[in-house]
Amino acid sequence: MGHAIHSPWYFVMNFGFSLSGILYGTAVILLHRIFAGRARRAVLTMGIIQASGLLIVSVFHEQSVNAFEMAVHYLGAGLIFAGAVVGMLMSAAAGHTGAPKWYRLTTAVVLAFSAISFATLFAAPGVARAVGGGALDQLAMSGAQAWQVFTGVTLLAAGYRRFTGLPNTVNGAEAVLA
Repeated sequence: MGHAIHSPWYFVMNFGFSLSGILYGTAVILLHRIFAGRARRAVLTMGIIQASGLLIVSVFHEQSVNAFEMAVHYLGAGLIFAGAVVGMLMSAAAGHTGAPKWYRLTTAVVLAFSAISFATLFAAPGVARAVGGGALDQLAMSGAQAWQVFTGVTLLAAGYRRFTGLPNTVNGAEAVLA
């Protein structure tokens, strides 16, 4: 969004985006089965959209002199954010699927933080210039990434309890996401 980054280590960041896209896409394909009905398809679709965005951003660079490459880069960034936000929104509203209240509340808080950061990036150009557009961009995506780690740890803990035969409850309430 108008910030110049000319790092000699750009390939590390691009490799990170590629690896994240591959790992996230793989995780979504493996884990979408824990959701039921339409949520299953929606989680898979949004996960693949986000993974695709990560791969696009790793190949098409923001700092390109080619306008087409820059446009494709911004499309990829939009796919990343759209996939993450819709995923968080679905998880926050997933009460009927058995997601615990603490999980849905945490998801809603992180979603609000990410959405406000992203909206400020576009709706308040003066604020974006004052703090740097890249800072708001990173705040929005850092919230989404924190939520993904939180969800992964929650799913791993629930799976570990099922695998070991330990009770899968929190304060007497079922603690599953499916």
